[in-house]
Amino acid sequence: MIRRFLAGALSVATVVAAAGLTACGSGEQEGPENPAAVAWAEEFCRTVRGGGDLLSRLPKVDTAEPDAGRTALVDYLGRISTALTEVETMLRREGAPPVDSGDAALRRAVDNVTGTRSAVEEARSTLAGAEITDARSYERAITSARSVFDEVNLVEGPERELRANPELDAAFDDARACRQLGAPA
Repeated sequence: MIRRFLAGALSVATVVAAAGLTACGSGEQEGPENPAAVAWAEEFCRTVRGGGDLLSRLPKVDTAEPDAGRTALVDYLGRISTALTEVETMLRREGAPPVDSGDAALRRAVDNVTGTRSAVEEARSTLAGAEITDARSYERAITSARSVFDEVNLVEGPERELRANPELDAAFDDARACRQLGAPA
């Protein structure tokens, strides 16, 4: 049960990390076609990397101590929410990427992050507010919170919306910070 919950939480966490991981190109090119778009992509990928670092510390959950397990999971969901907030803040601060239809790509990406963060916060609230008295009530609380993740599991993160724009897709391929996200640490 805990493994499935963590799998759901990790799939949401992957929204943040995968936004940059799949945004990495492997080919070398002569130079970027749109240096301003590459700079925008660099900032996005640096933000994603910070969120990925934050999420790499998985919670330690011991089913023998349900209340401590809940606290660890609630804290982890808080970290996921924080990472998503940082991505959303970056997107709003930087504004539309300097490409054709950049406003539309930004709007879709922000909507994606906002919706995912709302689902994470709902799961966090559900888990935090659950009455846990024993292992059985703990499992019920996990199941209830996990149902939120079931709705979010198919979310691919803001990267999908951003990469849908060919000019921005090329900028992600050219951005060094994006390429580094895919490199082993």
